[in-house]
Amino acid sequence: MANNKSNDSVATNQVDAIRLPLIKAQCEAINSPCIGEWYIEINSGMNAIVKECNGNTVVFSYEQYPQARHSFPLNSFVNIFKRRDIPQQQLQNIDRKKTYCRELFRVALRYSGATELDILIKSIEELIACSLADKYSPGLNAASYEVYNKFAISRRVAK
Repeated sequence: MANNKSNDSVATNQVDAIRLPLIKAQCEAINSPCIGEWYIEINSGMNAIVKECNGNTVVFSYEQYPQARHSFPLNSFVNIFKRRDIPQQQLQNIDRKKTYCRELFRVALRYSGATELDILIKSIEELIACSLADKYSPGLNAASYEVYNKFAISRRVAK
């Protein structure tokens, strides 16, 4: 395992980082001994790093990329359904975060190899499964089944 201090400091100094937990099978997929908990960290600098909770940086990272010239307009991704009980300013912040998250995933998908793609897919599937286990959400359940059925993928269950 390589310890890359420059990328590690970039990821930990950012305030708005996204952490996706990895399960044991995903840790084994990146050929690392699973001693502690692992996660993928994606920060505002468009860097994605697989990390162990004790701070060791592992395997891969994505570097910042130039803005794509022909990307989809951001407005097409913003959720047009607004809840009435949330103030307008908070809705704008939520929509901005969702748009930012979508763009980060587009970057990750664009520059992922097979191993990184498997890690991202399994992380998102586990996130959905854990969310469904924690709370009743028929909309999320229906939407996830629709995606799984569309691509004829058998649904994985979080352990």
